[in-house]
Parts: sequence; C-alpha cells; structure tokens
Amino acid sequence: MWFPAILTLSLASRATATFIEPQHACLNRGEGCEMDCSPSSHDGLQMECWDYLNMTGYIREWVAENGTEAGVADKGFAQAYLSWSGYTGQTCNLITSETCTSPETKDTEYMNHQQFYVLWNIYAVHQFFNQYTAALTSSLPIAASRLGKIVDLVAPDVEHNTAAHHWWEVMTLLLFYLTIFVGPTSWMISEVANIAAAAILNGVWAARATPSLAKIYQGYTQTAQTRFYNLANIENDLGDMVSAQQKRISDEVRAAQDDVDSFLALTSPGGFSERVTVDVTDQSASLYKAMELFTLTEAMKANGVVIAKSPNTDPRYFDAVRKQIKCPGFGPAGNCYNFWYDTATNATYAFHNPRSAVQNYTELINFIWDNKIVEDMAEIFKVEDCSGKEPSLDKGATAVKCAMNAKVCEYDYPKYPDDFDETTLQYAVANQFRNCGKDTSWGRHCDGWLLTGEKFHLPFSYLGPLLYYQSWYCR
Repeated sequence: MWFPAILTLSLASRATATFIEPQHACLNRGEGCEMDCSPSSHDGLQMECWDYLNMTGYIREWVAENGTEAGVADKGFAQAYLSWSGYTGQTCNLITSETCTSPETKDTEYMNHQQFYVLWNIYAVHQFFNQYTAALTSSLPIAASRLGKIVDLVAPDVEHNTAAHHWWEVMTLLLFYLTIFVGPTSWMISEVANIAAAAILNGVWAARATPSLAKIYQGYTQTAQTRFYNLANIENDLGDMVSAQQKRISDEVRAAQDDVDSFLALTSPGGFSERVTVDVTDQSASLYKAMELFTLTEAMKANGVVIAKSPNTDPRYFDAVRKQIKCPGFGPAGNCYNFWYDTATNATYAFHNPRSAVQNYTELINFIWDNKIVEDMAEIFKVEDCSGKEPSLDKGATAVKCAMNAKVCEYDYPKYPDDFDETTLQYAVANQFRNCGKDTSWGRHCDGWLLTGEKFHLPFSYLGPLLYYQSWYCR
C-alpha cells in the first residue's frame, strides 16, 4: 500500500494540466459521463483512459513546468514524479526493488485522475518486468534440464558451438511469450487481455527505438556477437544467459523510467494502464518455449539431422496393406513411432539422420509431446517456410518466427510405383531427395547381397515404393 500523498496548496497549484472531473460530479448534475477514469472507477483501470485523459500532454506539460524543481535531471522522470507527489519512499526505476507498491484507488488521494494514472503506470512497468525476471529465474532449473535432455536425445557433436547472438535473440524474444502465455489478470476476458498484451508489445518496440534504450540494446547485442555457446554445456550456459538477460532488462527499465521520452513510448499504447499480473508459478515454464525449439534445431544441425518429408503418403498404408512397417494408428501427438502424419496435406514427416539412417527418433518425438514443448507437432515438422532461416520477430508480432528452422528434405518418389520395373528401380535408387543431397549410404548394396540378391539400404524415414518389394532392401 502507498501512504497518502501530502498535497500542499503550493504543490497543487503546480498541477496545471487539464482537470478531468470525477464521475460523481457528472452524475450529480444528472448527466452521463463519457468515461469514468477515476481511481475508484467501478469499471476498473482502462487502457483507453490514457488517451481520454490526454496523458501524454499532461506528462509533457508537467515536465516543462515542474521538471527542473522536481529534479528530473538528477532523479529521472519516474522518481522525480514520485517525490513530487509525496511518495518519497518508493523506488520504481529498479526492478529488484521491493519498495514499489500499488497506488491507492481512492479519489481523495490525488489532485486529478491524470496523477493517479501516471503513478499507476510507473508502478505497472516496475511490476511487469520485476515479475518477468522472476519468472525467468523460477523456471530456469526445469528449462535447463529439458534443454539438456533434448541435446541428449538428438546426440550431436559435443564440441558444436553456436553463435551467441542467435541464442541472445531468442532469449530476448521470451518477453513476448510472457505477454501471450501470461498476460493481464485472469478476470479479464480474453479479448481484453489480448488487446492489453498487444499494447505492451507495441510499447516495448517503441521504447527500444528511443535513444536511451537503443544504446543499451545495441551494447548488449554487440557483446553477444563475440560469444559462442557449447551445446554439450547448455544446462550451465542457460544460467549465464538468463543472468545477462535479467541485467539487460534491469538497465532498460531504469532507462525507460528515467527518460520521459522512453517512458511515454512504453506506456502511451495503454498496455500498462490495465491491471497486469504475472502468474509465475503456473506459467513461467512457457517462457522457454522458443529456447527449447531453437535448441532442438541447433542440436539437429550439429548432428546433421533433417526432417524427411514423404508427400502424399500415409504410413498406415505400409502397415495395413504392405505389412512393411508397424503403424496401426496414431497417438496423441499424431505420430506412430518415428512418423508424424499431417492429415491436412496427406504427408508424413520423420526425423532423419543422413549419417545414421537407421536411427529411430520415437523417444525424441514422445519427449517433445509429453513435455508440451509445442501444442501441435506441426510446429516441429511443418517448417518448410522456415527451413534454414534464423529466428526473428516482426514489429508488433506476438510470437517468434522460425524458432524451429530445421532443414526439410522431401523424398523424390517415382510417380507410378505400381508399375515398378527395372527402370523405375534405378530411378528410385538414384534419387533420394528433391531438394537435398543424398545420404552417404543411399543406393549402397546391403552386406552379403551377392548371396541374397541385389538389395539396397533404406533409412527408417523412407516410405516409398522400394518398401513394396522386401527382396530389394534391407534396414
């Protein structure tokens, strides 16, 4: 709770911005009020009140008329405004501070509604980022363990390094997952929550474009570009990345609270004029979703693993009709063993290791699904549009693009497998993928083929016409 502000006559006389009358004044005159933006409003805090109260104009007018005397140059905007309002015991420009608490929602505490909304936005910015950094810490042990498990299941070269600026970009974008998975308090209807989340996103983008935050952002980015992380040590490296990310967020929040232009850029979309609460216990693990997908991609790259796509192919056919694989049906993830089937396009996907084509990744698929790394396995397999691209986030977007960006290789199956003759056989053996190079073992004869007849090695991911003739292949 904040202690009541001590408002002297001289102090009140300096609050020169337009006064918005309380709701009860309109009602007492028998008139309706366009919007109730009072601290005690029955409608609660409303992001529309930022524009209705002309908060940007109020703040700029306050700085012009009171900024020097209030000490904006020395204290920064937020701390100067708090002191000017009588709240000298509050520290809201440091996200580690525990002395930035919610302002009272009583009309009598404030000179006007604008003062309340300035104080609320100062508090809300601190609260949001304070709980965001706490969420990163609280979910770190689970996330680190899961990242380590992903690496173990893919089993890449332990010496593989990945450029730190790629990791850094994904870590940076975790903030945007926070607004999607956590967002404003649960009492809000989803439409309102989504609007508030989008407003926060737009505010963050705008604030980072201001000089005071842009300098911090560029400094951390340049530092990250000089570092590399080892996949084999990802569980430990993640802790270092989280610490660095928290330090950066702390620096950015302080800059945003101190610099009035950055503060206005962050808050003017209205996202912090709603009641924003983070459920750290239940939702913090969601923050690492992008990092888990990116780790999976990096581990796959390190081991040469790709996603093999079999177009116009249902794996159940090779169980029910051809009896060449086991696929009686699909589990909750939409897979049978190593194969994931897309009902929308009648295509089958599978993890594929060109250097070890008989490796089975059923355990990896089950781990991804059981741990809810994704809500739909299409996010893992149907990534043709992201193949080879780096993770990114468009301005105003609410999800990381291409966090999963593994290479997708489409099998080049003959068009008429039922008319399989010697020519078709040679074509099937000669061409493996339409858009990728062949495995080193592709087209090679099986051991002992001189005694058993001509047979060719087939990878586990293969679902083409060579499976029709068991006498022609081995696995």
